[in-house]
Amino acid sequence: MEEERNASIDYGLFLAALGMTWFGINAPGQRIAYIALPFILVLLMMPSTRTLGARARRLLVPFLTWSIIFGMLHTALSLKTNDPPFSWWEMDMLLSGTWSHLWILPFAVVAILLSPWFQHPIASMGAAWIAALVFVVKGPPAAIEAMGCW
Repeated sequence: MEEERNASIDYGLFLAALGMTWFGINAPGQRIAYIALPFILVLLMMPSTRTLGARARRLLVPFLTWSIIFGMLHTALSLKTNDPPFSWWEMDMLLSGTWSHLWILPFAVVAILLSPWFQHPIASMGAAWIAALVFVVKGPPAAIEAMGCW
């Protein structure tokens, strides 16, 4: 017999996705909506009966599908305006996709792949020490320029 899904987790992911969408469209109160990102991370790192590969594939297939669709759209628009067909391409699109809002999917895959490591008590303590060290050396997130959202 197959285990039942916990609907609370699905509802939580849905609400977190709404929060990320709220943040992404620059609606009023968007800074508050950004709290959805750590909420998504917590939910993605929960233990699951699925294999890591199956969980990663569940996010990578939509990422690759939408990257291809948006890539074709960018190419068509470039050809329509007589620009070179791949003038829109940037190297960071290999990691973030061909549309800026797709970045959350590969980010979530990395979180899923790292989740077994973070669930180990010693490793999670090590991660906390590394984060604390980064904050001491680089300052709080507001002082880190590379993190433009903070």
